[in-house]
Amino acid sequence: VRDAVDARPLMLLALVVRARGAMTIGTTIGGKHANFHMALACSQGEKRLSPDATRAHLSEIGRRLRLDAFHFRNLPVTWRGEANPLALPGARPSPSDAFAPSFGDLPADAPAVRLSASTRKKLRRKSEWLAEIGPVGFDRATTAREADAMIEAFLALKARRMRDLGLDDPFADAGAQAFLRAAAQPGADGRAPVSLWRLTCGERAVAVFGAACDGRRASGMITAFDTAPEIARCSPGDLLMLRVIEDLRRAGYEGFDLGVG
Repeated sequence: VRDAVDARPLMLLALVVRARGAMTIGTTIGGKHANFHMALACSQGEKRLSPDATRAHLSEIGRRLRLDAFHFRNLPVTWRGEANPLALPGARPSPSDAFAPSFGDLPADAPAVRLSASTRKKLRRKSEWLAEIGPVGFDRATTAREADAMIEAFLALKARRMRDLGLDDPFADAGAQAFLRAAAQPGADGRAPVSLWRLTCGERAVAVFGAACDGRRASGMITAFDTAPEIARCSPGDLLMLRVIEDLRRAGYEGFDLGVG
């Protein structure tokens, strides 16, 4: 989408066109795997799209692509304090605004996530239970080998969880696995588009978490935990997430979200 006067780009919107019955729908790429859906748009202080302008551009795009409708879902209303141009007035709101703590301005000695005293006590006890099984470790993938190992652990944990629930595993798809492996490969600075963290108990990965990171905000994308009863009672996914959030805060991140869950 470009400005009508100087042709300056205002928004970059990636779409996939799908047939649904007799209708042709334009929708965001990635479906449920993508969690939040966003377009790239001008920031505050620059030319921004008004709701009326957004509708007009979408109508023109629809005509050119011969679409019957657009289907946008999982749209955050704002991002970094800026309005999402696709979250138009009148849209149906999400049941949840997503868990999204902001800790950019917190004192260094303040916890990144506010929890009640009773909740913190329960989590400390669960951490102690896990430590009774074996030494507890926490790390983030900074090499290709570490990323591959964490992806393998995630896929195994997720497959077991889906089998236990009697559901199809969306990550059994070869394309989904290839995307994760590519997105999780760290660059020369040790960081990747999708950062991975792992909680271990002895030699065993008991939880894996992955988030899309841009240096300022991290958005949770994937998570899996060990469902063995002796491990699951320790809530390894919760223990890992709290460590991930603290790790991000120490790395200078301003915030974290879990998207639509």
